[in-house]
Amino acid sequence: MKLINDFDPAGRLLRFDPWHFSKAYENSAYRLSEVMKIISRIEATICGAAKADFVEYLRKEDLNILVEVRVSQIQESCDSMPDRSGTVLEPTFTGYAPEAMFNRLVERRVLKKLQKGQAQSLPGDHFRSLIVDVSRLPYTSEFTHRWYLQQFGQSVKKYLQPKEIDVDLVVFCYSRPEPGSGLNIPLMFRKSNFPNEAFIELFGKDLSFDELSPEVFIDRHQNSDH
Repeated sequence: MKLINDFDPAGRLLRFDPWHFSKAYENSAYRLSEVMKIISRIEATICGAAKADFVEYLRKEDLNILVEVRVSQIQESCDSMPDRSGTVLEPTFTGYAPEAMFNRLVERRVLKKLQKGQAQSLPGDHFRSLIVDVSRLPYTSEFTHRWYLQQFGQSVKKYLQPKEIDVDLVVFCYSRPEPGSGLNIPLMFRKSNFPNEAFIELFGKDLSFDELSPEVFIDRHQNSDH
């Protein structure tokens, strides 16, 4: 927020008057109406053109102030909720830890699902795979941060032992926000006997991964630690 005019018509220096400003906005309904003016324009800009950076202004001539809102680094989230930046903190005994929640998911649900051996009941030659949709997890945005992704990968490495499970491929994925753009695969377990050609046929050739172990891979394109 800054002054529209620094001097009055007589050339005298103008200063911001916080008491006058506070008095003008003491009515909550009026405050909300003024805030919604700029919020509606920001929403329209985000939903309209694909701009990553833009500026919106709200001029109040009677108060001689100009409110400037700068919005930067806008990107579409990976699901219906806004992405939030992952933050690496010290271990805590309060709140939730995404890496611990994912560890329990792999141990209690994914591993038990694999142990049922359902893929073995299919006749003929085939690759045995399990697709795990993570889009409804409450920590989806952590899959876009490399530190968390490495922790998730360690859980997969710990519980999915190649000699103990009878599947060739376990893919952790969610749908990309753009229609028709396929799946986002941040993490996967893949036995060494699974041909690369078959993987490309299933998921395309635009994916690239870093190896955590001979069987566990994470998306190379995810961002760095926060």
